[in-house]
Amino acid sequence: MSLELSTLTIKSLDEKLTELSVPIDLFKQMIHAVMTDDFSQIEDSIIQIRYKVSYEKVYKHISQIIYQDIYAGSVDYTSFIEILVKIYAVFDTLIEGRRRITDIQSQSNEVVEIFLDSYGFSIYIAFDNDIKKEIARNVYFYLRRKGTPYIIEILLNHMGYTHFKIDEYLLTKHKKKWMFIAEPIYKSAFVKNNDIPTSHVSVEELDDPLWWLDDDELNNIYTDDLYHRLT
Repeated sequence: MSLELSTLTIKSLDEKLTELSVPIDLFKQMIHAVMTDDFSQIEDSIIQIRYKVSYEKVYKHISQIIYQDIYAGSVDYTSFIEILVKIYAVFDTLIEGRRRITDIQSQSNEVVEIFLDSYGFSIYIAFDNDIKKEIARNVYFYLRRKGTPYIIEILLNHMGYTHFKIDEYLLTKHKKKWMFIAEPIYKSAFVKNNDIPTSHVSVEELDDPLWWLDDDELNNIYTDDLYHRLT
């Protein structure tokens, strides 16, 4: 196998992958980078570094276990071994990346911000990169195990707020009016011993552009004897 033929083989693989409608863009980018020996199109610096590590690992393994000295000096064999190393290095890079995909500490700041955006935490711009990673690393645990109020507490603490309480609201009917009844669920250490007033709000008094149901519409949806928790 000549060097030109081995390059053509990778090019053919790249062309075949282009025809597939599957989410393998990074794999295709890696194959293209290997084919052209140009990794400038791989924007993620972590992937570039991981490929170098994978290449050295795969090269060492193939040289010690697979390489046959009897073919030493053959240009075709050398080309074959080189393409083998590169392709398996790409595989190893992507496998390592998938294995570490939940390790937010190893991700770039851009990936961390995309992750936080996906959870609706655009407020991340208020924090430095280390705190962003801490929030991103724990956000799923916070929301799944402890709920939204806990993540609000963490965010407020990181922002330096020490005097606050968090309320959840029960939507219920009171004196023939739909009301939001505040239920305190968290008080910071500094306000636990203080009597902070809790406000109940009627639907007609609510000033929130995202709320569009009025009393009549709520009457059509809910019965009078149900409480509806709103977080």
